[in-house]
Amino acid sequence: MTATDSPEPPEPPATSSTPPEPPTVPAGVNLAPPTAAAPQASVPASVPGPSAVSRPPRRPYAAPVRSGRRWLRWLRVIALVIAFPLVALGIGLLVAWIVHTARGNPTTSAPPSVPEPSASAVASTPPSAKPSAAPAAVPADWIAETDPPAGVTFRHPPGWIRRTSLPEILRFAPASAGSTTPGVEGVGAGIEPGVVPTQALEQFVTRAYGTQPQLAKGAVTPVVSGRTGELQEVVTYARGGVPVRVVVHAFPSGGGSVVVLARAASEPLTRAAELEASVEASLQITG
Repeated sequence: MTATDSPEPPEPPATSSTPPEPPTVPAGVNLAPPTAAAPQASVPASVPGPSAVSRPPRRPYAAPVRSGRRWLRWLRVIALVIAFPLVALGIGLLVAWIVHTARGNPTTSAPPSVPEPSASAVASTPPSAKPSAAPAAVPADWIAETDPPAGVTFRHPPGWIRRTSLPEILRFAPASAGSTTPGVEGVGAGIEPGVVPTQALEQFVTRAYGTQPQLAKGAVTPVVSGRTGELQEVVTYARGGVPVRVVVHAFPSGGGSVVVLARAASEPLTRAAELEASVEASLQITG
């Protein structure tokens, strides 16, 4: 028997009530106590397993709520981006209206309706001649009228044929070289006594051109940069089938009104106005 082995205790007799005596150990034998087995935790039968242990209920998934809040924030940002320019525009319009009112400008209102002229009236009414921005120069080769009307004198191109339509004196270019028949272009001047410029224009135009075919009278308008009270009227008619244009000016002088005129073909449009401006630039009042 080794030192590590221990004798098994004898079984007590079944009928003996006295405790058994301890076994006899020989001298010199060191008996080590038996190694105690590690105690194992006993699991009660009533304790449930890991799968049966109760767990706290899970919270509902919060992602949709957060996503909805995120969309609400974006909607607010978009609303601010859209609303800011509108508010700025409204403020700008308000400031413009205040400035407009402060300057005393009246509220814009619809202009009164004006009946449109008929197509025939538009076609027959000649446009007004545009006055020269600067005084016209007298051509160097023009000569003085040899027998001027009473009260005025003027110059005209050389070789033009004299035609008298008193109280105005008229000069016309010959229809051809050496001819005594008047051509299209002409100039003239004179005084209509005892009338104002509007009456002087009416009298002269009616007397000189009232019977011409396809006669059309333009409106009487003031002459810009002209003499005091100077007025203008433009008339057109057909002369031998050729459209002509007459520019007539009138301004007060003494006891009547001076009349200055020029005639030319309608093309070019400004030819008659240019001739009239040259005659008026050479005009001198003598009475």
